[in-house]
Amino acid sequence: MHGGDWNGCSPRPDMPTATMTMTGSDKGTSRKSRRLTQRHWLDVRLKVTLVRAGDGTLLNGRSNDISENGLGAAIPADLEMGEVIHLEFFIPLHKHVMKLRAAVKRRDGYHYGLEFLTLSAAQRAAIHKLCQSLPLSD
Repeated sequence: MHGGDWNGCSPRPDMPTATMTMTGSDKGTSRKSRRLTQRHWLDVRLKVTLVRAGDGTLLNGRSNDISENGLGAAIPADLEMGEVIHLEFFIPLHKHVMKLRAAVKRRDGYHYGLEFLTLSAAQRAAIHKLCQSLPLSD
């Protein structure tokens, strides 16, 4: 991080700026290190159903990583934090379409962090097996 520039935003002129240097022990305290489970590379198509005011909207998205608790995805829609969506996708090693609900937990433009909701034992086992077979993401 450079003094006076944080994510492309300039500080207010009346506020002092500071420069922050990360030490070796600070580098591991990111959001990544606070995750309960590790993320693994996964690039699959997603079928996303968004239900608002009783109307369902079908969208196509793309995953970029998966963990046992959720996945990261690019979805061309303005999803709200906490909003629940329906996902369908094929995963390697699983012979059926994975159908589940997920909540929006993080957003950066059209890139979302989604948390799986109410997975069945079979879904949880399939995702666990998948994660064990995939390389770790950054």
